[in-house]
Amino acid sequence: MNKKRWIAVAIALVLFVASLGSQVLSTRLADQTEDSLSQLTGNLIPGTSLQESVLESGDASNRIAVLHIEGTIQSGSGSMLTDGSSYDHDLFLEQLKAIEEDDTIKGIFLIVDSPGGGVYESAEAHDKLYRIAAEKELPVYASMQGTAASGGYYISAGADKIYATAETTTGSIGVIMQAIEYSGLLEKLGIEYNTIKSGSLKDIGSPDRDMTEEERALLQAYVDEAYQRFVTVVSTGRDMPEEEVRAVANGMIYSGTQAQALGLVDEIAYTDDALKAMKAAYGLEDAEVFDYTSTPGLFSDFSWLFAQAAAKLTSQNNQTLSELQLLRDTFGTTAAPRLLYLYGGE
Repeated sequence: MNKKRWIAVAIALVLFVASLGSQVLSTRLADQTEDSLSQLTGNLIPGTSLQESVLESGDASNRIAVLHIEGTIQSGSGSMLTDGSSYDHDLFLEQLKAIEEDDTIKGIFLIVDSPGGGVYESAEAHDKLYRIAAEKELPVYASMQGTAASGGYYISAGADKIYATAETTTGSIGVIMQAIEYSGLLEKLGIEYNTIKSGSLKDIGSPDRDMTEEERALLQAYVDEAYQRFVTVVSTGRDMPEEEVRAVANGMIYSGTQAQALGLVDEIAYTDDALKAMKAAYGLEDAEVFDYTSTPGLFSDFSWLFAQAAAKLTSQNNQTLSELQLLRDTFGTTAAPRLLYLYGGE
């Protein structure tokens, strides 16, 4: 065989090997793509934006659903935490609906790290959670982490058992309503508001003038009504007389050990130990443990990146945003006073 033929044979062999390699690579890529799609869509709950994420493998017919209350409790997407997580009220309610329709769930484990938030949102989350738990006869355990104050405690109060650590900040049982009053600043700037209203109380809480005693008394009654609901929730959930609840419900914050001594917390333990205790108490040692995410992992990663970029831009432009906020509050529209179950106010 001459030299040209040997070269031709060599080229043919190279092309043949390359073809085989291409087929193997293509097959592997197809398999990996199929696996990735399976991971993204396999645990999606039909008709919802939810996906289940298994935290501990186990018996899929006896499962524990983990719910998270993290960040400020408010409608829509909550305040962003340093790790990129946030509370989304609509998402939390969607998770409760999924639990209501899932007969494999035998217990609810609540993880709380929140300073509280809106009165409405805290009450809705509490009421729907414990209604579903009662109707389906599901135990609810709450593990309070760094902070579970005000609305965070409000939602925890109905749990069968509440766990905290010695370092947990909890309590702050009470209601707060705040409004800015800058009439003195306007006077120095020579600015006056001209308000045309249909009744003397139409602009109650207005920031451009002093609050009258009548207005203060009316708003105090409004706050007191919400406070009574909070006291009732704690009294019922903790099986404590209202007088005992009122004695500790003065807005004071407590450590986990102080809260335990006051009857607001059952045990001092970290989250993993609290979960083990729940399993042992209800024969769920072999249960699968899972929580919910709002989107498949791929899209969650992109959302996290966008959140981090937004947080960075917000930090860089914080001074400009503050100046714009001051201008808006001084010369434009202002937010109306709002009832809050929130530690530290707005």
